[in-house]
Amino acid sequence: MPRPKPGDYAPFYENYVCNTKGDDVLMVLNTSWDQLGLWLGEIVEEKLGYTYAPGKWTLAQVLQHLIDAERVFAFRAMSIARGEKQPLPGFDENAYAEMATASHRTMASLKIELLALRNATIALFNSFEKKDLSRSGIAFGQRVTVNA
Repeated sequence: MPRPKPGDYAPFYENYVCNTKGDDVLMVLNTSWDQLGLWLGEIVEEKLGYTYAPGKWTLAQVLQHLIDAERVFAFRAMSIARGEKQPLPGFDENAYAEMATASHRTMASLKIELLALRNATIALFNSFEKKDLSRSGIAFGQRVTVNA
């Protein structure tokens, strides 16, 4: 499957798509697990409450956001791959962050959940056929392909 191109996703996501390496979503996901584990292993418990400025998310909230966003995007990918015709909702990441109470999480619990979730996402995408990856639907009012 070729790399997603503008029009396969909302313009808002251009920066995220541009910062991925590789042309094959399955390869990118399959190689991301080890990299993610190494990166998470470098974060010490004492830094979870760190924020670079007042009113900004803590590191724990950023990690929780990664978990929440991956769940939302995986659900969208599965729904569209299965032919869902209903528009899928967006989500307010700030409202999610406020409700998640990430400050009560440990680094170990965040790491376990994020790596388990990435494994589930990898398994989901490995179950898709090429035709599934090319399907498109509407998420948060924008056209998006499963591949994107």
